[in-house]
Amino acid sequence: MYVQPFPSADNELRISTAGGAQPRWRADGKELFYLAQDAKMTAVAVTVTPGPKASLKAGAPVALFDTHIVAQAQIFFNYDVTADGKRFLVDTAAGAASGAPSTPPLTVRVNWNAASKN
Repeated sequence: MYVQPFPSADNELRISTAGGAQPRWRADGKELFYLAQDAKMTAVAVTVTPGPKASLKAGAPVALFDTHIVAQAQIFFNYDVTADGKRFLVDTAAGAASGAPSTPPLTVRVNWNAASKN
């Protein structure tokens, strides 16, 4: 994965060392998260040097945790991250983690207030 300025599209900066998918920025732009090929959530610190010709520097990729995401090649994101980059919401298949206890499905009731008026 690469990052480059917009709209000039020059000075391409390599972010991942072995590919990745579903990149998302931390709200302050100081870190980029992505799913590595082995389904680990990965973070890369990004430093911007402002000026007439701004420059970007990327730190080394750091594996944060195994996401247990089954399919990564989708149009949609399988995760989201809070603005401070400290918490993640990850969409995984039930029981995807090896040895994970069976978890009952989450049931979401929509328009429950209208149903209670009967």
